[in-house]
Amino acid sequence: KESFLPFSLTVASEGGTSTIYYEDWREVNGIKVPFRYRQTEPDPTNNALVQQQSIQLNTTIAATSFMRPEPATPDYRFTNRRNFSRMRLDRVDNAIFVQARINNSPFLWFILDTGASVTVIDARRARALGLKSAGKVGASGAGGSSEVQFTKGVTFTLPGVKLMNQTVASVPFRKEIAGVKRNLGGILGYDFISRFVLEIDFLKKTLTLHDSKNYEYKGAGKRVPITIDGTPFIQAQVKVNGNEPVSGRFEIDTGYDSALMLYRPFVMAHPILQPSATSDPNTRQGMGHSTRSVRARVESFAFGGFSFRNVVADFPLGEEGTQGSKDVAGLIGNEILRRFKVIFDYSRKEMILEPNVHLSDRFPVNAPR
Repeated sequence: KESFLPFSLTVASEGGTSTIYYEDWREVNGIKVPFRYRQTEPDPTNNALVQQQSIQLNTTIAATSFMRPEPATPDYRFTNRRNFSRMRLDRVDNAIFVQARINNSPFLWFILDTGASVTVIDARRARALGLKSAGKVGASGAGGSSEVQFTKGVTFTLPGVKLMNQTVASVPFRKEIAGVKRNLGGILGYDFISRFVLEIDFLKKTLTLHDSKNYEYKGAGKRVPITIDGTPFIQAQVKVNGNEPVSGRFEIDTGYDSALMLYRPFVMAHPILQPSATSDPNTRQGMGHSTRSVRARVESFAFGGFSFRNVVADFPLGEEGTQGSKDVAGLIGNEILRRFKVIFDYSRKEMILEPNVHLSDRFPVNAPR
C-alpha cells in the first residue's frame, strides 16, 4: 500500500502452490527492480532465495557474444593410449557395477545407471574421503525427494580412463542401497555416461568405453533412436488382454534391475492397463525412499523392432518423485536389457541392440524388485 510495488506472485497447479516474494527494491536507470526474491515450493527442498548482485538494463552486447565458442578442453582422457577401454562389470542379480577410484581412494564399486541424471556419491563415503560440499538442492527420484549436496573438483579413475575436475552430487544412501555391494562408492550417471559411447555386454560381463569422436559401429545390431533429457527415452508400446497397444515414452534405466515399470499416471490415463496383481504389494528400495508396488504380467511390450511376450511389470501404488510424471510412461530395466549387448551413443542419439542367447527367455515373476 505504501509503494504500490508487487509483493508476491502465486501460481497454483495440480502439484501445489508456488509463491515468489519480491524484496529489496532498488532503482536502476529510473526503473524499480527487486534485487532479492524468495521462492517457496510445494516440496520445501526446492525452496530458493535469490540475491541479485547487479542488474543492467538495455546494455550494449558485444558481437563476440554471438560467436561460436572455442571447443572445450576434454575433461577426460584414455590412459591406455587407445580410443577405447574395456573393463570388467560385476552383476548382483540384474544390477551392474563397475570399479572406479575417487581422487586417490582405493577402487570402489559404482552402479552404472542411465536413469541417474547426475553422478552421485554416498554422503558418508564423501565425508570419509574428505570431499567438501558446495551448495545443495532438492531432487526427485523414483521414490520421492531428498536433499542433494554438490562437490567440485572430483577425479574418477577407471581402468584405462580418467575423468578430471568433475562436479558430483552426494546424498545419504539408505542402508538397503549401501549394502547391495561391499565398498559401494556411488552411482555413475549422465555426466559420466554422456562422455563416451557405452557398450554393455551382459553375457561377457564387460563394459567398453569408446571415444565418441572416433566411434563407428560396424555390427549387425538394431539402431533405436533415443531422446536425451538428462536420461535416455524411447517410444514403446504396451499391450494387455487382447486390447490395442498403448504407446508411451519410457525411460531406459540400467539402475532398475527388473523388466518394466508402468507409472500410475500412465495407467490411470489408460484404464485398460490396470493390473490384475499376481502378488501382494511389495516394497522396493530407492535411493532416498521406498516404493510400494504390485506385480503383474502384460501381454506384450515392444520397442525398436523387438517384441516381448508375457512381460512381468511393476505397478507402483503411489506417485512419489518421478513416478508421478505425466509425460513418462515408466521404466525399461535390466531384465529386458540383459537380453542384448547394449550400446548407448548419446552423441548420435541412438541405442544399438545386439540380441544374445537370452532374447527369448521367460520373464520370471520373482525377478529382482
